[in-house]
Amino acid sequence: MDSTSCITFNSYHFYYLKVLLRIIFKNENKSEEMLDILKQIRGYSPNLENKEQKLKCNSIPIVGDQLTVERGVNVIEAVHNSFTPEEKLEGIHMEIADWHTAVTFLNRHYSPVSDGDKGTLFADRNLINRRNVTADVHSNWSHCKTFAILEIKARIIAAAMIILGMQNINDQPKHLSSFNAVKSVTDQERKHYLLKISGQIVDKFVLDQHSLNSFLDSIFSAQEKDHIVSNQNLTADGRIPCRQPGCNKSFKHNGKRRRDHDPPPDIPEKPAVSPTNPTKDSSSVSDDDVFNYNCSLLTQGLLFMNFLDATSEGDVHCLLPPAEAHRLVWNRTVNNKGGPGKNVALDLDMKHDNKDVKQAVKNLGSNVTEPAVRRISHGQQRSKTMLNCLDREILVKQRSGKHVSTANTKDLTTVINSLTEERVFHHSPGRHYKCIPNFARDPLSRLDMSNLFHWINKHKKNIDLGRKAR
Repeated sequence: MDSTSCITFNSYHFYYLKVLLRIIFKNENKSEEMLDILKQIRGYSPNLENKEQKLKCNSIPIVGDQLTVERGVNVIEAVHNSFTPEEKLEGIHMEIADWHTAVTFLNRHYSPVSDGDKGTLFADRNLINRRNVTADVHSNWSHCKTFAILEIKARIIAAAMIILGMQNINDQPKHLSSFNAVKSVTDQERKHYLLKISGQIVDKFVLDQHSLNSFLDSIFSAQEKDHIVSNQNLTADGRIPCRQPGCNKSFKHNGKRRRDHDPPPDIPEKPAVSPTNPTKDSSSVSDDDVFNYNCSLLTQGLLFMNFLDATSEGDVHCLLPPAEAHRLVWNRTVNNKGGPGKNVALDLDMKHDNKDVKQAVKNLGSNVTEPAVRRISHGQQRSKTMLNCLDREILVKQRSGKHVSTANTKDLTTVINSLTEERVFHHSPGRHYKCIPNFARDPLSRLDMSNLFHWINKHKKNIDLGRKAR
């Protein structure tokens, strides 16, 4: 069944106008120089004059890795008590860049010592001989991304085979009558059938009802405890009384001293949120490392592919107001060639430009000076355009770096057959991995949500009082 005819693709493809700013000779590791960097970038922020003849800064995003964002936020917080908008660095907000986020998606599932644990990423990497895939995703992004997408697609197909009752990739679905009927119906009915199968895969292998119910119950319990403490009756002089029988002690503030003397009340455990999903023993859920690992990889992988699709298509217009969507599209991705699905994360494109500049600076040898580096950075785009024109004239073709579909199909079939033989999506208690034992299906299952709830409330208070930058 060809399902591509019943799938809607939303694409926003433009030629983006990319302007490279000059190189700033500052070191962001130093707070003073990071402040100078933000001040210079702040000069590019457009100002709007309102009715009161006051300048209002139009917010612009500055993207970078987590370390750069943390340094920028701390510097902005340090000057927030200044007098003028320029001194306060108004109009600047820090954002984590898309590519730097994408390279960290599957770190939890890739272990270079798990070659003996079948069904893991590293074991599949050795199975199909993808030696260009390494643990350092930053230096091998293209190969690692291609391999990750192949692994995710293999698990989607393996999960769909279980839903359809297929024993191998060449088998026919058990529900053959309904499957054949779909071939002769309209595209809308095909889409409905495809969504139905997809929903069953999500319900069975992506959503962990037990972990979700435990997650919600722990949050509700923390909220109820906080509600009981914050709404208890106060004494005549406005102090918080102790709830223990026979104790006349009272406290002026709801702080650590009161909590140590009078801990929050114990909330009786309630049944799971959904009556159709009763609470299970945690040991019966997490005792199959193979099943938990692959369900977790499928869940994280679908999010990873959705993230890549949002970057390449630039389809944020349906999620944000027009002004915010325009700002996000034109400040987070770049499309150098035009066409649908060819947007590239801005920080990844900047990596390529930095490589060209660094190579030209390296060729200067001992003659590196600030004016020389500025000339190189100003002429980088023109030099790149000139070299591309020269390559076209002399018929020099560059390799795209993508695997052909034939090679991917062969590797995809090999991985699917391996997953089917190992029965990775059949829950079998007692299966354990040697290199990554006790693998948790939900990474948040071992997080104390009650402590997280109190930490978030405390952190919000610190931000409101100006004690913390973020």
